[in-house]
Amino acid sequence: MGKEDGRSDGIVETPAASAGADRGDVARGRPSPRRGAGGRGGRGAVRPAARRPVVTGRGGHHGSPINHHRGGRHTMTAPASITITPVRVADLLAEGERMPVYVHVIDHPDARVLVDTGMTELHPAAADLDPRLRPLSEQDFDLAGIDIVVNTHLHFDHCGGNHLFAGRPIYVQRRELDDARSKDDYTIREWVEAPGVRYVPVDGELELLPGLRLVPAPGHSRGMQVVVVETGGRPVVVGGDVAVWFGELDEPHNEGQLRVRALDPELVWLAHEHEPWRPRTV
Repeated sequence: MGKEDGRSDGIVETPAASAGADRGDVARGRPSPRRGAGGRGGRGAVRPAARRPVVTGRGGHHGSPINHHRGGRHTMTAPASITITPVRVADLLAEGERMPVYVHVIDHPDARVLVDTGMTELHPAAADLDPRLRPLSEQDFDLAGIDIVVNTHLHFDHCGGNHLFAGRPIYVQRRELDDARSKDDYTIREWVEAPGVRYVPVDGELELLPGLRLVPAPGHSRGMQVVVVETGGRPVVVGGDVAVWFGELDEPHNEGQLRVRALDPELVWLAHEHEPWRPRTV
């Protein structure tokens, strides 16, 4: 598995008896709506995020590392044989606009890593978001081929498929796991506490595999983390909800966003954007 650097201490397994644990409402566990330019910190109007040029064609844009596939999937091939494949698992309605939900598969020479697990079923607590689901279990997706799962955080649209990977290690920041288990209005708790789910609590940074690093990025939640892929050049980040739309990385304001920008990444994959964010060029 990965080098643990003394920062993660064993696997915490969810007993089957906790499957019916109560949940709070999910007001804080919802995807944040994308804000207009003046809406940061307030209720700005929802607008589509500013897009980079869309990669098209069978081989992708000239010089681009992104290859698109049917079904909302495309692959970014990094150096040293590490690939990142976004897989669309749902759409949610946020302030009148459809917002995609993506999980990300990292194919590393030593293991296949899934970052977040999306949603697999409807729930009354999420009904007002009118979810349209494409669960991993109903796609042409090799569930058994996943060796490691990482939850960037435990809001319901990121952990609803954790039960599909019972028995496999799920890495999450300890603070995030504690908040999800103790705070009301945070998530759908029975999805977090699904039978047989095994969490590996992490404190701070962790080298999960050579070239794959978990980095705390608080902001969207206190225990938010991102996955940093480092293969010799500028890093690539799988960011979950470190930003919900591109503008939050163009003009970062919370600790997690500032930390990601300080990495000088080549690009950042986000859970609610079809394309990766890239830094603006002058």
